[in-house]
Amino acid sequence: MNTKQTKREFIALKVIALTLSLLVLAGVALYCFTTRPSTYTVYADDGYYSETTYYLTEAAYERGVPLDERISLGEENDFALAVQKDMWVYESTDESGVVTECRLLGREEAEQVKVLAATVAREQNTTSSITPIDSKSESYYRFSGQFYVSWDDDENVYKLQGSISWENLLASWWETHKAAEEGSADYLGFTWGGGFLNSYSSASAKYYNDQKVEISTSIDEPYQAKVWQFNEKSGWMGKELEQGNFEVRLSRTTPLQGQSAIATMTYVHTYGKFDGTLSLKAGVDEGGITSEIGLNVSTSEDNWQIQMSIVGLEY
Repeated sequence: MNTKQTKREFIALKVIALTLSLLVLAGVALYCFTTRPSTYTVYADDGYYSETTYYLTEAAYERGVPLDERISLGEENDFALAVQKDMWVYESTDESGVVTECRLLGREEAEQVKVLAATVAREQNTTSSITPIDSKSESYYRFSGQFYVSWDDDENVYKLQGSISWENLLASWWETHKAAEEGSADYLGFTWGGGFLNSYSSASAKYYNDQKVEISTSIDEPYQAKVWQFNEKSGWMGKELEQGNFEVRLSRTTPLQGQSAIATMTYVHTYGKFDGTLSLKAGVDEGGITSEIGLNVSTSEDNWQIQMSIVGLEY
């Protein structure tokens, strides 16, 4: 056999093999790029169970969240990121209706509650979100929060928008008219780094009985934080909070420096004999990213809190 011809054939085969490999790699890369997930959910059970869904595109957010639960975005906004977090809550009361225990559930308990609520509702053939159970002093809720960040080209501001909702899944048969807990105020706050100025803020909410929620300001630091307080239930024999919407608009105070800041939405639920106070804790600047100022609760008694953070406020 001709040695030169054999070498040419061998080289040709290597070229063909290499070309095929490159085409395969290019195909895989193209597939990964074009099918890159636009939403993903993180399931955590560290102290309590939560389901946190991140929406990376506006289209994904609109597909994943029902219209009546969505935050109103506005056509002038450039999408940044949206986060939704769901937790499940257990609450017990004494004979006088005073909350004696309120805690976030672990995964196993949360799954049991979801199954039981669906089963009981199906057996009773009811569409009510409140499903009675036999216990005389126990209730279970789903708490849901959404946090959305966008850039408004017209106003040159970042918009931090949040929404919260309480849903009564299982309640004592004699307490189906009640929900959540009205004795202590709850808090919803936005905190941020980067030295942005809060140039506008708003808050509104309603209960399931369509009554308006009274909201007041708890902390107002224009360059650091905005915190509101309210009751998540409309008083004795009232209803829980159906939907609350909160917003701040942040303006840059310095020329762009090529850095990013973190913004956080924090919800603090209080109950029982809560006598603590809220304060701000300092942020930290590491690796070109400035963390939010953060909220601090002075006591761990009779309260719990959840947080959702988004990185990407450019300054």
